[in-house]
Amino acid sequence: MKINFENKKVIIYGAHLIAVEAYRYIKNRIGKDNFRGFAVTEMSDNPKEIAGHKVRVLSEYTPDESTVVVIATPNKYHQEIAEYIETNGFHEHYCIDQCEMEILKSEFIFQNHISGMKKYDLYEDTYDKSWLNIRKKDDKAGEYYKFPTLYHSETEEIIKETENTDLSEVFKDCFGGYNRLDKFKTGECKESGDIKDILKIYMVFSHRDNGKKNSGKLPEWIVPIQAGSILTEEKSDGVLDETGENISSENSSLAELTAAYWIWKNDNGSEYKGLCHYRRHFVISEDEIRALKYNNVDVILTTPRYAPGGVGKMFLSETPVKETVFENMFEAIGKCSINDIEPFKQYIEKPMYVPNNMVIARNEIYNRYCEWLFPILLKMLESDAETRYGHETDRHIAYAAEILTSFYFGKNKDFYKMTVTDYEFYC
Repeated sequence: MKINFENKKVIIYGAHLIAVEAYRYIKNRIGKDNFRGFAVTEMSDNPKEIAGHKVRVLSEYTPDESTVVVIATPNKYHQEIAEYIETNGFHEHYCIDQCEMEILKSEFIFQNHISGMKKYDLYEDTYDKSWLNIRKKDDKAGEYYKFPTLYHSETEEIIKETENTDLSEVFKDCFGGYNRLDKFKTGECKESGDIKDILKIYMVFSHRDNGKKNSGKLPEWIVPIQAGSILTEEKSDGVLDETGENISSENSSLAELTAAYWIWKNDNGSEYKGLCHYRRHFVISEDEIRALKYNNVDVILTTPRYAPGGVGKMFLSETPVKETVFENMFEAIGKCSINDIEPFKQYIEKPMYVPNNMVIARNEIYNRYCEWLFPILLKMLESDAETRYGHETDRHIAYAAEILTSFYFGKNKDFYKMTVTDYEFYC
């Protein structure tokens, strides 16, 4: 964050995880007397206080030439917020999004906390610079997991908790045996034919994304699909999730899940199918795809993320998901899959999950997963309407689905042969 703080006072615009971490990052560089506080547009659904500092509506602050506003929110809001700040008289501002904050935090951890890790090694993720990898000391060829850079707790607390955690046992408890895709045999596999008959991975994008531009550079097994296409006049030339049997109109709440629904209902033409994002692609080779059946693979998930404090606490603290969403999720599970209530309660206390709703599975297993998942998600939408939840654009059900997806494959760990691989993140 290249900001000149000399003789400046600072307001951080934002009141959630990016803003909290921005404050932690800059607080020692400016001194407590030079931090004016946190600002938002309105107070609803925002905390009243963060780290002992009040959160106020921006108009309550008096603008002056000595004040810098740091906009610490997701990138898609930056321009709108910058214009709002200008209209309120603040003319010097800097923007930082989650990816940039994660990279800064990674550097900070290496500079200040790496010596606190006695049991584990932390190292840079080859495919996604916004995350760190974590593995046991001297186990360079074995298991590794994604280590969070932005937390709901202070770094020192996370390091201490991690040192007292056996990540291998946590994974085994959550997902069974650890199988890395790149460790499976490929040379002895003689599978031939059209690779799209073996696997199709649908790459989800919206009309606001650049997925359309990248479609010509994709491997043949990746098929672009525009999610929420029914909500816009800007249509791509490829697959639209408003065709066939679909829930495209629910994209504002379900995000990539409207594409997952389309895949479930409309594609049964290949042996394996799955979903990735236009900026997140599975790390998988053609040889590995041809060897899936040879190695009896049922499911491919992304390398799991470690969630200190438990999955439930992490999601409530680090995403837009509110308590109401959790209540609706439990209610929906109770109505759609009552036998899963108690196991699900136990799962969200555990500190590991698979992110982004990115799943590859045998056709019938992907369908079975969706048959379990979507009644719960659609019931949550019904609850939103009944309670007038009022956050139809924060993708809250898609965030909740990450937990549900992790739970589903965890509860089936004794029935499916599952493997994990990284995803490559394109900024």
